[in-house]
Amino acid sequence: MSEPAKKSEQQPESYQPQKPEMMRALEEAAAANPYPESFMLDMAAQETDQFPGIRLPETQPFTTSIRAFLDFTGQNYGYTVHTERRLDIGFTLIETLSGEAYADDRIMCDGNPNVADYEGYKSMFRSLGFESYEVVHTKDCEKDALKSRIMETLVRDKMPVIVDNLTECPIGCAVVGYEQNGEVLVGWNYHVFDFSPNPQPQLFKKENWYEDAAYVAFIGKRTGNPALKSLYRQGVAAAYRTMTEDGETLRYARFFDDWKRYFMQTEDDCIEEAKHTHYIIGYGMPPDSLFDDEKRLRQELVRTIDPAYCAYAERRYYAKFFMRQAKDYFTAHEQALEEIACCFERISHEHMEQFYNLVKGKPVDRKKLRKPAVRAKMAILIDKCRAEEEKAISLLEQIIADMGESS
Repeated sequence: MSEPAKKSEQQPESYQPQKPEMMRALEEAAAANPYPESFMLDMAAQETDQFPGIRLPETQPFTTSIRAFLDFTGQNYGYTVHTERRLDIGFTLIETLSGEAYADDRIMCDGNPNVADYEGYKSMFRSLGFESYEVVHTKDCEKDALKSRIMETLVRDKMPVIVDNLTECPIGCAVVGYEQNGEVLVGWNYHVFDFSPNPQPQLFKKENWYEDAAYVAFIGKRTGNPALKSLYRQGVAAAYRTMTEDGETLRYARFFDDWKRYFMQTEDDCIEEAKHTHYIIGYGMPPDSLFDDEKRLRQELVRTIDPAYCAYAERRYYAKFFMRQAKDYFTAHEQALEEIACCFERISHEHMEQFYNLVKGKPVDRKKLRKPAVRAKMAILIDKCRAEEEKAISLLEQIIADMGESS
């Protein structure tokens, strides 16, 4: 019986093994994108004594996102309880150290794409001990490059990022993961309108994030954790610095002048002024096209009522809390700090409530708003708010002088 023929092991000189096309494509994709298709950060250990009550609302997108960042990474400062509701200490610190609680509508208004570049935020992150803080505007960076940077920060650095306009309902959140190679971002926060007795954080997914976002903020590692007394001392100085122009006068005098003038004029006068200035209080960065459409412009003037009153009142609402918290660390200045808190409380709970109630409605009662007598009353209330601001500045100046701080 003949032996079976042996298969030659010699390959033709022209033979070159080829990888399947799909495998080669996958390897090329992996080389271009070394990160997994989907990824989620692990949340740091949270407080063991979570307050089982309603949270006070936080409706300022960027500061809310920073508070979520601190929460998720286990770097927050706990909470206090106010009228049976939870108030995060970290949020009041962020609001004050950044200056947001005392800032001007032109800078901090919702819809302003430059809000994250506000110098106060850089100062705040330095105060809290973070090594870096960088804002990248989507208009200055192509999507693939920005997407890669986000994935790198999450996967390699194990740090959340903050993306503008990621979700509509929770107002702000920290980005803690992604899906579909970064095409979908995953945000984490408490829902701002969840008033249940024991609210839980939620995940929010966003497609087309690049098209809707104005900026992405990258926060570095924390290299130190300053004592709370030091942070409150810096916060008192930051409040004074933010509110004053030259260490003496009210920095935002023009804001109050402009706001009051709206109500000292007729609606027609306001229309003409807006066409000239391209500015409406309560509207961060209005498009130029708005000022060529008088009908739409007339409708948008209600922003001088809402959200303008709400944004202003809420900032001073949290300024009040900061001053009352600071009393625990500076007992020698307890009375002055309480007087400052009362100034802000009158602004948010008395003057601004009266202001809004004059034309309250859903939407604002435009018929009432056109009445000269109503507008005159609103102008008087704006003057009262300005007087409270000036009193708070005087008291802060005294405290800082006693503390040996300089503005």
